Amino acid sequence: MATAPQALAIADLPIRPRPGPGFRFVRRLIRGVGRTLFHVEVRGMENLPHRQNAVVIANHMQWIDALVVVASLPPGPRIHVLGDLRGIPGWTLRIIRHIGGVIPIDREQGGSPELLAQVNRCLDAGGSFLIFPEGRCNESEGEVGPFRKGFAHFALHSGTSVVPVGLGGTRELWLRKRIVVVVGAPLRTDGHTAETLTDTARAAVIALLPEVVDRGGPRLLRRRLTNLF
Repeated sequence: MATAPQALAIADLPIRPRPGPGFRFVRRLIRGVGRTLFHVEVRGMENLPHRQNAVVIANHMQWIDALVVVASLPPGPRIHVLGDLRGIPGWTLRIIRHIGGVIPIDREQGGSPELLAQVNRCLDAGGSFLIFPEGRCNESEGEVGPFRKGFAHFALHSGTSVVPVGLGGTRELWLRKRIVVVVGAPLRTDGHTAETLTDTARAAVIALLPEVVDRGGPRLLRRRLTNLF
């Protein structure tokens, strides 16, 4: 099955600001599987703006980060994952699309007019989207690379708040591994430029990073679970 972004035409992907029955079912399923395989701890949920959409950003260590964030946050407003989908297994694409929608990026082409229009439609309709501003996976826990400014431009254009999220524990996976999701207070766009909002948001994510825990674990299980995802 083709997994390149071209296999998912941007214009054909629906924007649904409210979670439907299918989304709620798959989200519960993912949460159940996640709680069986791992120990997931979510902090800071009280920081989320009630019933308001947002541009959600997080540090990035594995493709599973998207599932972790979307399954940890409330079902609505519905989150649409913005990311490069090349190399991701087809069954994973189907899961991501069901639990939060997807807006594919082709990093070689950059921000196309179709991509910009789809993101704006998502925010204008009241949906949220999740993006990993580093644009790559870090090889170590507790590291955050430079942020790209795309998310800041989207937030400034729409006036949508930015919600920072700090992730810990997803770089290497094994059974009952502790995964921590820390949600920060929304960042308003008032008075910001793309540059200052990018710097402020990166500092917020760094401040939210949980302590590195569970460095151990059976080496074989660690390798197999990480490669599985």
